[in-house]
Amino acid sequence: MQASVTVKTDLGHGSGFVVSSDGYIVTNLHVVANAKNIEVLSTDQISLQAVLIRQNEYKDLALLKVEKAFPYSFPISAEKNYKIGEDIFAIGTPNSIELGQSLSKGIISGARNSEEENYIQTDASVNTGNSGGAMINGQGMLLGVVNSKVSGIGVEGIGFAIPAFEIGKALFIK
Repeated sequence: MQASVTVKTDLGHGSGFVVSSDGYIVTNLHVVANAKNIEVLSTDQISLQAVLIRQNEYKDLALLKVEKAFPYSFPISAEKNYKIGEDIFAIGTPNSIELGQSLSKGIISGARNSEEENYIQTDASVNTGNSGGAMINGQGMLLGVVNSKVSGIGVEGIGFAIPAFEIGKALFIK
């Protein structure tokens, strides 16, 4: 949880997570796209100005940088590290900034491919504001980046994440 952040812009908010102790943060590009100001709220409620370092429009990923040392970060796997049926947790800031670093539990209910892109399907509760948050397993290992959900009348519990192994390639992170 301490490696999770809220990403606030002049256009709204989303979630993110720390990938190195020196202040690099991953989120979805749609969370920060076209924003004039990007602010990161840490779990200890410190507000930090963030700079967009890299982006990948095709994968909907962004790398931010803040000037803060973080005691915890998520290592990024270069290999597939999840399996269908596995218990997972989604960490993020659903609906309101006051709900920052909320945890929801679910399972990996499928592995999907859409337009040559890989996605992890989950039944964990994800809402507006969870985008860019970490999907982790019970051991705290990063499995993916929460990205979207299916919504509509009679639709519940269908969310998607970008697999963690896609992050390094998409944002040139080693």
